[in-house]
Amino acid sequence: MSGAVAHVRWVGELPDRERGPDGNHALIAEELRSRPGEWAMLPDLAPSFSAQIRSGVNTAYRPAGTYEATARNGVLYARYVGGAR
Repeated sequence: MSGAVAHVRWVGELPDRERGPDGNHALIAEELRSRPGEWAMLPDLAPSFSAQIRSGVNTAYRPAGTYEATARNGVLYARYVGGAR
């Protein structure tokens, strides 16, 4: 086969984890609360995590409904929409 493959970047080794396997959700939630209503791109989290953010399954995003989250083109976006804390 010849030609380049789009959207593929080869790496020699995996980088070390800077956070736990699920990321630092308390810090992420705090950052989102600091700019209510603004969408933030969360490229280090799986797009499928959007449901856990919206529903408050992860305790950092409680109470349920205070955060919105969605995935677009394989990237997770979230924002804080709740009241002042």
